[in-house]
Amino acid sequence: MTTEQGTTTTEKDAKGQDLRSLREGRGLSVRDVHDILRINPLFLSAIEEGRFDLLPEPVYARAFIKAYAAFLGADEAAILKRYDDHLRSRGQDEEPEKDADGPPPARKKRIFPILMVVLAIVAFVGVLSILVFRGDLSETTSPPAGRDVPAPPQAAPSAAPTPVAPAGGGEGVKEAKGYDLVIEGRETTWLRISTDDGDPEEFILRKGEKLERSAKKGFTLLIGNAGGVRVSFQGRDLGDLGPPGRVVRLRLPEKDTH
Repeated sequence: MTTEQGTTTTEKDAKGQDLRSLREGRGLSVRDVHDILRINPLFLSAIEEGRFDLLPEPVYARAFIKAYAAFLGADEAAILKRYDDHLRSRGQDEEPEKDADGPPPARKKRIFPILMVVLAIVAFVGVLSILVFRGDLSETTSPPAGRDVPAPPQAAPSAAPTPVAPAGGGEGVKEAKGYDLVIEGRETTWLRISTDDGDPEEFILRKGEKLERSAKKGFTLLIGNAGGVRVSFQGRDLGDLGPPGRVVRLRLPEKDTH
């Protein structure tokens, strides 16, 4: 018991404080992050504090850790290593306690209200459905840019494929083609993009990566790190969107007049 609680306290002081300071440095509350990533606020706080015993099953917990770390620009590998260490230590403690009276302490800590578990599963399935939908479209339209959140590890291509250029060009086809958007990564940045008022897509764009989209009506963007991207619309650089860490919303074009 002393070992488990001691580990929790150490994790909370060592890395959890970093996650909290990164979040607070962006002026975000836990509820703000929940609204963006759709991860249960209790799980977000548990990750910050190193209270891994409060997280759901490992397949969900790892996805939540990756998504939160990527969103804040933290070292996800270091947090996942501590989580794996926690799982190993718990596995060593669980076997001897099967003969003890009552359920193992680790299981007691992981008993959540049914509603909380259902909400977590629904949120995760929702994110996965968006990612699967994105994957289907990207095979026939434009290449993937960056890793999605949360997504299982995949073998990254050696070089991002180049989008197929549309036939023709020049200013004369702008009206028929609609609008073009290019986002280049300067730092690790979380993005949410809605094209032609459709369902939003979520991305993690890293330094050197490029995301290209086309639309007939326009785009709605939510950018988690204003200083971490360079945005070009209709071939024009939009310039400085704000300091690093600031969350900004953009509607491109700014106003549609009919």
